[in-house]
Amino acid sequence: MIFIRTDANEEIATGHMMRCLTIAKKLKENGETVEFLISDENSKTLLENSSFKYTILNTEWNNLDSDIEIAKTKEILLHEQKPVLLVDSYYVSNKYFKSLKSCAKIIAFDDFFDEKIDVDIVINYSIFHDMYDYKSRYADTGTIVLVGPKYVPLREQFSKEKKKRNYKKDKYEVMLMSGGGDKHHVLSGLMSYGDIMGGFANVKANYNVIAGAYNTDIEIMNYTESRFSEVKIYENVEDIATLMEKCDILVSAASTVLYEACAMGIPTIFYCMSDDQKNDIKYFVRDAGYLYVGDVRKDKDFNEKIFLAIKDLIVNENLRREMCEKSMSLVDGLGAQRIAEEISGL
Repeated sequence: MIFIRTDANEEIATGHMMRCLTIAKKLKENGETVEFLISDENSKTLLENSSFKYTILNTEWNNLDSDIEIAKTKEILLHEQKPVLLVDSYYVSNKYFKSLKSCAKIIAFDDFFDEKIDVDIVINYSIFHDMYDYKSRYADTGTIVLVGPKYVPLREQFSKEKKKRNYKKDKYEVMLMSGGGDKHHVLSGLMSYGDIMGGFANVKANYNVIAGAYNTDIEIMNYTESRFSEVKIYENVEDIATLMEKCDILVSAASTVLYEACAMGIPTIFYCMSDDQKNDIKYFVRDAGYLYVGDVRKDKDFNEKIFLAIKDLIVNENLRREMCEKSMSLVDGLGAQRIAEEISGL
């Protein structure tokens, strides 16, 4: 039995749940039985739409180190023969892992390299993983180290065979994205700039705008769509990979979307919207060749920079080709399969 301990109580944690579900599906394909352990009712929404069993622990989602959490998890693990526990949470320390190490094989995502943890597999798939020396830290421990973008657990849609891109077109397809809630109103700002400041007139393209489920500016965006035939708003997109495949240029915040863009080989312009994205800036520019246009929280000419970058990419075929080749060499969409194979091999 493989247990997955994670939650989906906030925007970041929802990302954790999604990557764990992706791995769980691969584990199921390998013949494994998977069960999720979650803190409360708030975390079950995504699981209700899946085929996986889950147990609600009735504990604090942001304190996995609590004695109650550890005791309840230990009780579950001790009822299984050779259990395995995958942990994906920012609210856990080595106290948790040490307490449960004798009960199960343990796998953990470790994005920050804060402390050495007592686990059987440690995972950091970030593009900036080489900032940290995982291999030296775990050299004499027997811990398996899985680092680098080859292990990014993207959804199945990003592992399909890619079509060859057409680099010369009469009109280019641009995709605009900004996360589920878009709390900095990036998309509505770009719509307003394209309309009022003439961005759409100066940079002629079709604009495919992806509105997340919690976007509060949808009425403003729909108004812009009604005024411009080249603007198309998409809501509740399930198969984002197919839409990416038809687009020539992506504009997105630094997030997991950049790894998806690499897998699809789509030339990308990106921006920062939180402090934890600062490492993405250096490494996606260096390794994928992506164009960084600034921090939405600080740059007053942010919208203008994005439209200028789109224009530069449209006219620079060689740069788009280079981005496509470099990015696809980083991510192939098979990361979840690789992680699942390592877990099944414990």
